[in-house]
Formats: sequence, C-alpha cells, structure tokens
Amino acid sequence: MAETFDAIIIGGGVMGASIALHLARRGLGRIILLEREALCAGSTGSSVASVDLLTQHPLMAALQVRSLYAFQHCAELYGDQCGWVQTGFAILGGEDARDGVREVMRVIGEAGGKIELLCRDDYRHLDPACVPDDAPVISWAPHGGYLDPVMLTNTFTNAARQLGVKVRQYEPATKLLHQGDRVTGVRSKSGEIAAATVVVAAGPWCADFLRPAEIDLPLQAQRHSVALLACPAEASPRTSVFDAINLVYARPETGGLTVCGSLDLTMGYDNIHTGDECGTPPMAYGMWVWERLVARYP
Repeated sequence: MAETFDAIIIGGGVMGASIALHLARRGLGRIILLEREALCAGSTGSSVASVDLLTQHPLMAALQVRSLYAFQHCAELYGDQCGWVQTGFAILGGEDARDGVREVMRVIGEAGGKIELLCRDDYRHLDPACVPDDAPVISWAPHGGYLDPVMLTNTFTNAARQLGVKVRQYEPATKLLHQGDRVTGVRSKSGEIAAATVVVAAGPWCADFLRPAEIDLPLQAQRHSVALLACPAEASPRTSVFDAINLVYARPETGGLTVCGSLDLTMGYDNIHTGDECGTPPMAYGMWVWERLVARYP
C-alpha cells in the first residue's frame, strides 16, 4: 500500500530544502523530501556560493534582494546560521559594459538593492591588491558576499523537520506517477508514494527524471571547474569580483585562500551526462585562471 503525502519534494540540495521548509510554513500539510544520496551531494555541495546582485530581470532582482536579506538574517528567520560573509561585490568592465551595468543598477535599485559606480581610486581603497587601470567601469554592490551552502541547506532542513517534514536520504525517486495529465505521486526505491503535488528540484537530474513522463525540459548538465589558490594576503582579493575584461571571477575564502574560475564559457564549462564523474580539474585550467587573476592582482 502506497504511503500518502500532500507534497513530495525531489532533491535534497538547497533548493529542495528551501521549498520543503517554505511549503511547510504555508501549512501545506504532510510533506516528504527525497534525496538520492546525502543532502548537498549534487551541485549545492560544490557551489562557489557567491551572492551577487547581478541581473537585468525585475523578478530575478526582487528574488536576489529578498534572498540577500534572508542570508543576512538567517539565524533570526530560520533558527541557525548560513556562514554569511559580506565582502561586497564588484564588476570590472570596459567601456562597452557601461550601458549594461547602468541597467543592472536601475533594476536592482528598483528592487531595493544598492549598487553604485566607483572610480578606480575609490575601488583601490576597497581592494588594495587590485590593479584596475584598464577598467573604466567599476560597479560596487556593498552588500554582496558569500555563504556556506551546506550549512544553509542543513539550516533549512532542520527547520523543516521541526515543522513535521520527513527527510529521507539515499531514497532516490525513480519515476513520476500520473494518470493522464494528473500527477499522482512517485516511485522510489522503497515503493510508491502518493501525492497530488510533486516538486522536482533535482538540479541537473531534472530532465532525465521527467523525460519518461514525456516532459521534455531543454536542460543540459555542465561541469564547471573551480580553482582554489593560496596567495599572500597582500596580493589577494578582499572583495568578490567579476572581471569582465580578463573573464575570471574571484572571492576570498577562509584560510588565506581565493576561490576563482572562468567567466569564459569556452573554458572550464563542459557538457556532460548527469552520471559522469567530475574528477579533478586539469592543471591547464588552473594555470589559465591563475594567469588572468595575476594580471588583475599582480
């Protein structure tokens, strides 16, 4: 006999955990979250987790500003911390970036966020190791930063459990059950689970899971390699930065490290199948990122 819930959430990353918690807070009823491995085993556990204010879409801007507030007040809102670190967030661009940056500033400003344009000297005071001489356009979001995505997921999950949400790890959903156009639940490794609402928050696995139900999502899984560099403090970024000229991003990390990677979609972004192993990024990629970061932080 099938178990019965009001909602099933598929995916135990930060999205699935957040959805489960907020549906429970809305009083949806009996909710279960299914995760194929351990919580944060997918994209969440490998996330750079930078929190920027960078969009020209009003709905995305509103979501970013609300999310920023939630991260800043995580313990107050959700009962525990998310590892929030405020570094500020800068975009360094050429003259051709000016119109786009101004549009971002307008959209984020209308959503309640704060972004301003800085001159090079002002930015040097914020990030002394940076040499921005070739960047006539510098935008600055003082409230940007980064967080710990695993800590945030666990905070959401623990708060959801307190509201009665069932969380089952190592319980993969294998099939979406439906009668005609009406969803009736899912099949998991331990049997059928009935629910009128199924939320698929499985990240790169969404398309594979839904395809047998003749739901075709135009999603392609990608592997993005991230570099972690150890450098002297006086030569390292103090802020989170998108360098649109050298096509790299970087942010500080605890332990004197710098998390960085490519903004060039032809370097460090590889189409993969969801079951492929990611492995260790090649040294050539690390050198590509290093050379460009040294150009900005000599």
